Amino acid sequence: MLWTIPFWLFKLVIAVSEKPNSLSSHFAISSYNGQQHDIVNVKLYTLGNSTIKAQITNIGNEHLHLVKSGSILDENRPTYKVNVEGKRSARFTGVRVDYIVSHLSTDAFVQLAPNQTIESVFDVARSHDLIPGERYSAVASGHLDYILSTVPNVFSSVAYTSNKVTIDAPPISNKAITSRATLTACGGQYSDAMRQALDRVAKMAIAAAQEAREGGERLKVYFGSDSPEVRKQVANRLDAIADEATSKGTVNYFCQDTKQECYGNIAALTFPYENRIINCPPYYDTPAVADQCHYLDQAGLSLHEFAHATSVYRPGAIDVAYGYDAVLKLNTQDALQNADSFAYYANSVFLNCAEDVEKAPVQPNGKPTGNGADRSSNTGQQQNAETGGTGSVSNGQQAQPAVPDSGVPDPNGGWGALTPGDYTSQFNPDGNGVQSTQAPSNINDIATVENPAYDQMRQDWNNGQYVSGVDGFDDNNNPIFGDNGSYNAAL
Repeated sequence: MLWTIPFWLFKLVIAVSEKPNSLSSHFAISSYNGQQHDIVNVKLYTLGNSTIKAQITNIGNEHLHLVKSGSILDENRPTYKVNVEGKRSARFTGVRVDYIVSHLSTDAFVQLAPNQTIESVFDVARSHDLIPGERYSAVASGHLDYILSTVPNVFSSVAYTSNKVTIDAPPISNKAITSRATLTACGGQYSDAMRQALDRVAKMAIAAAQEAREGGERLKVYFGSDSPEVRKQVANRLDAIADEATSKGTVNYFCQDTKQECYGNIAALTFPYENRIINCPPYYDTPAVADQCHYLDQAGLSLHEFAHATSVYRPGAIDVAYGYDAVLKLNTQDALQNADSFAYYANSVFLNCAEDVEKAPVQPNGKPTGNGADRSSNTGQQQNAETGGTGSVSNGQQAQPAVPDSGVPDPNGGWGALTPGDYTSQFNPDGNGVQSTQAPSNINDIATVENPAYDQMRQDWNNGQYVSGVDGFDDNNNPIFGDNGSYNAAL
């Protein structure tokens, strides 16, 4: 199979992800601890023409394990290491590295003890389109992801800004001249995988663009605003991605590596100026379809990369932050230029991830609904969410029965089995009825109401039974039961 995808500006490297162990973030088990300052110092020196030596010193008190892949420490790839300015612009033509921190291999890190200095030597002409003989200034300004030896599963980020140096572009370009290769070994399972991924990208982008045009709470969650301008920008980029995923482009998409260019546990390589994208073997270890909120499967990763492409929508998005938790911390300006923000927003819309929107509908079996979600009929195992069924629950008002996929209402008007980790309904001690939440491992974590009825509910929860028909609470925080008059009926 030969698929073609148009990318214009970025040369992208994507790190592989295995199937996630949780729904919490793109980074699976690992967590992200935000950005730190005054931990490293970066100093630049010129070595002649456009070659620069960067010295990175640990000025903190902790032993750091720095992620070198994609950073200023990545000497083997032409990554974005310095900001280049001159009389005439120097366009970045190098490689963007996208990785999932929990799946980085050991060779993706470099250790840096307190007061230790390491060096990185690189040629700016490999990453920027320098005009021969022109003079430019260069400053290294960015961030380095790292972990501490004492906390190996928590990633943090340290910001840095170096001194300014002057470089001269070489009289003749240092860029390697390569011939264009055409790969034909794209049949069988590779063909099916790519067709499914691109089809899903289009569906995700179409759904997300439609919701973005309407605005709402989810758009505020991911982009900090649902103003007309934000709606327009988000919808337009997603529309362009949907069009691109369903049309033939200008870059050849290769399903296998024929030049031994895949190394370091990367999943794919994109060379925009050579008109080729390469899938590396680990790419196919990423789940093709995960149907899990806050996790990017193959289609989600592809949508992320489409967001980078300047030929798809100008300007192309960059990588301000990775992962669900980090994405939600961005302001509007940063979110609108962050590729992962579009990918996670599309994931949330496509799967209708209810926890991202207070009043989003929830499927009766406890899984988020929406295009592509894993919907199964579980009559009798349902939930009345805050807006569940055909009505809402509020101070003493009767909630209508939830309707499962079969279209048959639960005759008990109840919630069915309450399993830790699934969605359930919470007894609200403030008298506001029942609201949707995700079930913790123990009902004691939900709320505390000092009365025998609630103690019995807690006991029934732990016994694997369920509660149903609660209309709300009286003035003494005692539950008011519905028509069936029972909250502890066994399944």
